[in-house]
This record gives sequence, structure tokens and C-alpha cells, in this order.
Amino acid sequence: EATQTVLTRVVLCVTAPCTIVYSALINENIPGVGMVLRLLGLGFLCYGVLMLLSMGVTWLLRVEPGRRGAYVTMLAFFNCLFMGLPVVNALFGEQALLYLSIFSLPFYPFLYIPGVYMMIRDSRHRSGTAQGQRIRAADVVNPCLIAGLLAIALTIVRFTLPASVVQLIGLVNDITTPA
Repeated sequence: EATQTVLTRVVLCVTAPCTIVYSALINENIPGVGMVLRLLGLGFLCYGVLMLLSMGVTWLLRVEPGRRGAYVTMLAFFNCLFMGLPVVNALFGEQALLYLSIFSLPFYPFLYIPGVYMMIRDSRHRSGTAQGQRIRAADVVNPCLIAGLLAIALTIVRFTLPASVVQLIGLVNDITTPA
């Protein structure tokens, strides 16, 4: 179990962020600002709709009030990047990873703000107290979110790094993605 925890942290904190940044560095068909904004907008729209649909499903299933937040969060926020990045890379190539990274960027604010808030609300409901945890900015920021923002910035300004740095990031990327 300890090995699994360490490997998951390595993927989520090191290799997946490198994959996201690498997709921006090697992409030959860099999208323009308009496309980046459309992808972000579509991502926000999709995650917003997923949240609403998940709330509807929990209502239809008549999930008890102290558990609804967990159900909504599980339904709306599936494991799209942990497995999605390697699968998209295998199916569509490294060029497609940048588009997935931009589209998936809203995942983090939606998961960590309304998702965590609903689970905190559930905890308060079950314990019968008005007190509980608060969501902090540090809880929302994580390596994949930072890598996604960096990838967007690299895409918009069309910044290039030295080949040796890109190659190093590519080697770390290769740990995550299937050959």
C-alpha cells in the first residue's frame, strides 16, 4: 500500500505535470489564443453541466442529505487525467495532450471548490455542527493545475526552452505514458 501511495504521488506531482508541460513544448500545431479560450470555456461548461447532472442523479437516487456531496463529487469528477493522459497519448499522439490539458484545466477549480465544499457540508450535516473545515487557496493549487496554466502560458507566448530541457521533460513524460 505504501508503494502504491508513493507511485500515485510521483505520477500526480511529477510525471503528469511534466506530460502536460511537454505537450505544450513539442506541439507543432500550437493553437491560437481564441482556440485556447474556446477549449477553456468548453471545459468550464462541461464540468458545470456534470455538476448539475450529478446533483440530479443524487436527487433521483434519493441519497440521504449527509452523503449527497460525496456522491455528486464521485459522479462529476472521474479520473480523467490520471488515466486520460496516457490513453490520449497512445490513441492520438503527443500533439493531442495539449488540447486535453487545456480542456481539463477547469477540473481542478470545480473539484476543489464546489466538490470539496459539498463534502465539508456533508461532514457538518452528519456531525450536527456548523463548524468545519474551510477551503484554502493552497488546497486548490496542485502540480497539474500549475502545469496546465504553464502550458497555456507557453502556448500563448510561444515560448521555447533549450532542447536539452525539453528532452529532460520528455524523459519524465515517458515514465507516465505508454510506449
